[in-house]
Amino acid sequence: MVKRRRRKNRFFTFSLFALLLCTFCVAMFVVRSSRSITGVLGLFQGESEEYKSAKSEIMAYADANGIDFSEYTDELIALYEKNPEAREYVLEFPLKKGTSQDYDLSDMDLSQIPLYIQWDSRWGYLEYGDSVIGLSGCGPTALAIVTTYLKQDVKYDPVYMTNFAEENNYYVSGHG
Repeated sequence: MVKRRRRKNRFFTFSLFALLLCTFCVAMFVVRSSRSITGVLGLFQGESEEYKSAKSEIMAYADANGIDFSEYTDELIALYEKNPEAREYVLEFPLKKGTSQDYDLSDMDLSQIPLYIQWDSRWGYLEYGDSVIGLSGCGPTALAIVTTYLKQDVKYDPVYMTNFAEENNYYVSGHG
């Protein structure tokens, strides 16, 4: 009888500890994934201030340029919210989706690890799976950085890697 009670107490203590640990982990994730306490509160109250600001600027740009705001997905707005440096990419998205710019990477310094950005206008608007490289091409872009550096060859850019991923069925819909 005493052993059963001890087992129950241990089980209860362990369960309580596990619950507290899970609660702590979730709380830490929420705090770390937001930039401030208002960001944490925004998770429970709707859109964050940064999201509202990005959305407002995009709406103004769309209105001034005759673009239907519905062409800007939540994913695009969130990209701008989290990466203000993607501003131009996001604003011009409806005008440039499906296009690329001519580029020459032959003069790239390969003595250092190259920096490719998935929303770079040279390739970020190109289709990749059911999206575009700028939104779903993080994996191929990261692989392009590593491969370009290790092979010391600029042909392994994000366009090459996204084509390779699609041709070999590595693209996963909705995940890149």
